[in-house]
Amino acid sequence: MFRTAALQIAALSLFAAASACGGKVATVAPSETPAWFQQKLAAIPQTAYPELSAVPEAAASTRTDAQYRALERDLWNERARIQASQRSEQPPESAATAASADQFEREVRARIDNSRPPEETAPPVAPAPIAPR
Repeated sequence: MFRTAALQIAALSLFAAASACGGKVATVAPSETPAWFQQKLAAIPQTAYPELSAVPEAAASTRTDAQYRALERDLWNERARIQASQRSEQPPESAATAASADQFEREVRARIDNSRPPEETAPPVAPAPIAPR
C-alpha cells in the first residue's frame, strides 16, 4: 500500500516537472532562436513532399557480363582450391569412431536422465467401462 502511494506521488511529481518544463519551452518566441538555426531553417525547403526531380536516377552497373563471368570463375576456382586442401577433408569414419560416438551419446543421455527429478508414479487407473446403449 505504501509503495503504491509512493509511486503515485513520484509519478505526479514527474508530471508536474514535465509540465513546468513544457510550459517554458512553449513560451520561447521564434525571435529568440539562435541565428545559425534561423539560417538552417531558411535553407530547408518548406514543402511537404520532395520534388521528383530531386530523386536520383537508378545507376547502371559499370561491370560487363564478361567481368561478372570472370568473377564467378574466380570464385569457383577458389572453392575448388579450398576443397582440395587436406585441412578440409573429413576424417574417414570407421566402426570404432561410430561405436565411440554411440557410447558417448548413451552416456550423455544417461546423465541427462539421472539429473531429472524422479517422477512420482501413480497407480495405473483403469478406464471406466462404457455402458451399452
